[in-house]
Parts: sequence; C-alpha cells; structure tokens
Amino acid sequence: MLAMGICAAQPAGAEPTSGVVHITSVRVYANGTNSAAFVAVDSTTFCSTDTFAINLGDTYSGPSLLSAALSAQAQGKRVTLEAANGTGCAGWGTKLQSITILTN
Repeated sequence: MLAMGICAAQPAGAEPTSGVVHITSVRVYANGTNSAAFVAVDSTTFCSTDTFAINLGDTYSGPSLLSAALSAQAQGKRVTLEAANGTGCAGWGTKLQSITILTN
C-alpha cells in the first residue's frame, strides 16, 4: 500500500514580527566587537520601543542587516522588523534578526 501525504512548509522559529513601519534614522556606534547600529522607526507599538539594535560584531548578519536598513531608509520604503529569536522583545535596543523591505 502506498501512503501519500502533503507537507506544508512552516516558518522556522516563531519570532515576534512588527507591523509595517518606516525607518527614520540609523546610528552606527563603533565599539570594537560590541559595535552596533541603532535603527529608529516611526512607531513604538512593536516591542514597546522605536529603537532597535543590529549587532555589527556579527560579521555575517550584521553588515547585511545594516545594508537593508540603510537601503530602506534611503528609498523611503516600508519595512517589517523581526526580533531575534534568542532574546525576543526587550524594549529599547531589542536585537533584530531580520528586516523585510516592502514595496510602497
């Protein structure tokens, strides 16, 4: 007998994700391996803050997230933010895991 099933792809790791926001500023803070970029948005609804952190000490994801933030800000694009799975929402400076740039 041949058993058939349907598999649906599910998102890995349930993380907190914001609603649609605009990036209002990006501040890069240089401090060696503790360097960070602080991304400000036009709402405090997500994680009870309007300022999020990108860990620039992470040489793999940090520069990519910073590039996405600067690109979205420069183009006036709307974005959604994803808080890091490991820390979740932590108020001011919540660590970001992803930035999705949306079409306007």
